[in-house]
Amino acid sequence: HDDVLDTYVNKPLFQAFPLSEGQQYFKQQTWDLALAPNIKDTPVDPHTKQAVTPEDLIKGQPKQPWIGEAVIVVKGAIKNSGTVKEVQHSHRVRSGLLVRVEMNYVSADHGVSPFFYFDYAWLRDPKTGLPLHIRHPLHGQMRYWEPLARVKAVSVPNPKIAQSWTRPISTSSTPPWNNLDFVDPFQTAGAGSSSASSAPPPPPTHWILDSRLDEKEFFVRWKPNNGPEMSKVIAKPECRFGRVRLTHGADSWIVPAEEIYDVAVPILPKTNKLPLVVVRGEHTGKHLRQFFCKYWPNEEEPHIMAVVYHHWGTTAEKRQENHIEVQAKDCAQAAYEPNKQKFKADIEQLRRDARRSDKGKTPKRPYKPKPQH
Repeated sequence: HDDVLDTYVNKPLFQAFPLSEGQQYFKQQTWDLALAPNIKDTPVDPHTKQAVTPEDLIKGQPKQPWIGEAVIVVKGAIKNSGTVKEVQHSHRVRSGLLVRVEMNYVSADHGVSPFFYFDYAWLRDPKTGLPLHIRHPLHGQMRYWEPLARVKAVSVPNPKIAQSWTRPISTSSTPPWNNLDFVDPFQTAGAGSSSASSAPPPPPTHWILDSRLDEKEFFVRWKPNNGPEMSKVIAKPECRFGRVRLTHGADSWIVPAEEIYDVAVPILPKTNKLPLVVVRGEHTGKHLRQFFCKYWPNEEEPHIMAVVYHHWGTTAEKRQENHIEVQAKDCAQAAYEPNKQKFKADIEQLRRDARRSDKGKTPKRPYKPKPQH
C-alpha cells in the first residue's frame, strides 16, 4: 500500500479514499505518524546513511547478527578465541558495536568459558582473518548492524596446521632408570657424597636444551614428525622438563626438542640489524646487538661483531660485554627487543666508530682478505 499512489491526486490511497467506520480494521499505525514540528532537518541514520522516517520509529530492531559465530580477539590483553553471544550498539567504542564473547579457555580468576565485552574492531574470523561483516555479509535491514569505522583484515595461521599445534607429547608416566647410584636427599654436606653426586651433568641431547638457553626466547623452524612444518616460530626451551614451548600469535603449545631446527633463512652479517641470541659455542645464551662484521682469513662468511647485554628486555638491561665475535650460524633472532629505542643511539655510535677508516675520513667496509696458501 505504501508504494501505491492514486493517479488523480497523487496521494496514498488512505488519503485519497479515507476508510469508513467499518473499515478501520485496515488502518495502519504508520499512517498517523509525523515528525515533531520543531525538527527542521530530517534526521539521518548513521549506520545506513538514510533518512529516518516516522515508520522507522515503530519498526522492531533487526535481530542481532553473527550469533554463534567463532571469532578471535586480535587486540587487548585477552587474545584468544571465542563465540559471539550478543551484539549491541554503543557510542563508547570506535566501531559503534559492542560484542559479548564467550571465551574458549579456563581461568582461575574468571572460571570456565568466561564472558567478556569487546569492541567489534578487535574481533576477526579465525579462519580468514576478515571482519565479521565481510566474512558474513549483512543484507537488507541487517545492514543496521554495520560498523561505523573501517575494520581491516589481519593475517591468521593456516587452519590446516593449527590442528597439530596442541597435540600432546607421548611420555611415559614413570621416568626410565638411569643406572646411577641412589643419592639420599636428606644427606648432609659433611657426610660425604657419592660418585654420582659429584659427576658432571650429562650433555644435552639437543642443542636447544642447553641449560644456558633455558627460558630464552628466539625464532626457530618447527618440523613435526607428522604434519607440515612452520618456517618461523618463537621457541622457549624448558630445559628442566626436556621440552620446548612454541608460540605463534595467541597460540602456545609444547613439542619435543627433536622437532626443532634452525630457521631456513640465514642471518646475513653484512646487513643484519636484528637482535640475536647465541645458541651454540662458548657464548651460548648471550643476547647481542650487532654493530659491524669482520672477515677472518680463509673463511667465506664474516664474523658478527656485537655487544652483549644483560637482563634482556627488563628495565635493568645494561651492557655486559663491549665486544665479542661470533659466527652467524651460531646465532638465532631474538623474539623480542623491548629496549630497542633505549640503546639505539649507543649501537649507532658503535657502528659509526667501527666504519670509520684509519684516517677518519671515509666509511670503511668489511674487507675480505685473500685466501692464504
